[in-house]
Amino acid sequence: MSTPLIWFVFMNLSILLKPGHCTETGDQVLSITPQTQEQVDILRNVSTHYETVLWQPVSNEYISTQVQAHLYVPANSSVTVKAILQKHGITHKVLLANPNELTKMQMKNDSTDPRSSSTFYERYHTLEEIYDWINRTAQDNPRTVKVILIGSSYEKRPLYVLKLSFNDRPNRKAMWIDCGIHAREWISPAFCMWFVHHSLSFYQQNSEITRILDSMDVYVLPVMNPDGYKYTWTTIKRRWWRKNRSISKSGFCVGVDLNRNFDVDWGIKGSSQNPCEEINCGPFPESEPETQAVANFLRRHKDTVQLYITIHSYSQMLIFPYSYTFDQAENHNDLTHVLAVLTTGRTNLASNTPLRLSSRTVGNTASCYHLLTYPGPATKRCSRSRPLLSRFWRKHKLRQTITRSKQFCDCY
Repeated sequence: MSTPLIWFVFMNLSILLKPGHCTETGDQVLSITPQTQEQVDILRNVSTHYETVLWQPVSNEYISTQVQAHLYVPANSSVTVKAILQKHGITHKVLLANPNELTKMQMKNDSTDPRSSSTFYERYHTLEEIYDWINRTAQDNPRTVKVILIGSSYEKRPLYVLKLSFNDRPNRKAMWIDCGIHAREWISPAFCMWFVHHSLSFYQQNSEITRILDSMDVYVLPVMNPDGYKYTWTTIKRRWWRKNRSISKSGFCVGVDLNRNFDVDWGIKGSSQNPCEEINCGPFPESEPETQAVANFLRRHKDTVQLYITIHSYSQMLIFPYSYTFDQAENHNDLTHVLAVLTTGRTNLASNTPLRLSSRTVGNTASCYHLLTYPGPATKRCSRSRPLLSRFWRKHKLRQTITRSKQFCDCY
């Protein structure tokens, strides 16, 4: 049986959606680099108080010396947080000013018929707009696009998959792309929408797109976490919500990290069974209806789905298995060859072409993350796993691609 090959794509929000000018408000994202263990402990404490939100790493247990942490600080806590950092000599700088003002701008959509706007695919959209786009895309392309309902969310919102199929040959292979597993990563659903539009628009015009779509079907799940995504659009304060919206038995905390809820080495290092944590993996494997729906669909199609791509944000990295060990995956050489082609743009490279790139941005996950520094892709985590088969991967437009195979977990 072939080694599964699965890709993660992490995207930089500033690349696709460029905000305009905005005014100073006081809420900021700080880049903080602790130098000592004492400073690490202080930063961990700060990150759990004052209404702050830790953007990097995903959990405060992974804050370490000499490594940048990114912390969202609301305006009403800015003076207090900065005073604590200054008191303890912790270096910091403003990484992003006015994130809330940027969010307000990102929520605007001035088009009466959004799909008629030339900037439609350069904007973020509400869940309702995405659902409408799904239905209209299928209606406008009845021969090539089919809407599949694979399940529903905790709050009973539909999980719609778009199937793009340009050929009726039996036993066609397929790729799967999902977006929006983490609610606050708005660029992810935006990419899935752009990908579908771009594929439909340039089929028979672009040779690479045509070759891909002629050879395989494509399943696209634009929003895997509709409840969480909907929640992030309700108020500015809720913009940074990450998990789904299931209620824990204790009733005190809400949400499970769907990416850590799959049934592969569930609940071990890199996750938390505390329902209040961002990396909460749930009460048991596949406890969440969103996770169940995706896993069951892929199990039913395991003989045809050859490639898994999942879209995330807040990094630009090229990484692949494993994260729990420095051991290389059995198809490690194939993966590095693909990355060599990806990063150089040359398709005629020999299979042993060396990669001369930063180990922080390219390589297997354990190397990129210095082994368990962050909860990263691959196995031995509260992880997201699909037993998929694959012999190839085709790049599309973006170059911020992360690959993993067999069993895997998310970095964020």
